[in-house]
Amino acid sequence: MTVYSPEYVGSLERRIASLEAEVQQLRTASVQTNTSLEGLKSRLPTTSLGSPKFLSRAFTVWGHYFVAQVIIAVPIYCLIFLIGALASYGQY
Repeated sequence: MTVYSPEYVGSLERRIASLEAEVQQLRTASVQTNTSLEGLKSRLPTTSLGSPKFLSRAFTVWGHYFVAQVIIAVPIYCLIFLIGALASYGQY
């Protein structure tokens, strides 16, 4: 049977107490992090970009690309139409 000195046992008890306090702090931080993550999730838009299905993500990306192209192309086409209309109006 091993006998430990009172100083050694005291140091182990202090270490256990400090570890228990650290565990409690980590649990509190974990709860706060989970709460803030839930708040962030509620603010994110619901889109299929995060879907686990490949085709759903692929068509979502294609849809965003198509909308971006329309937003870019419509003003350019309107400008070309306006320039063409003005040029043809000046010829007659």
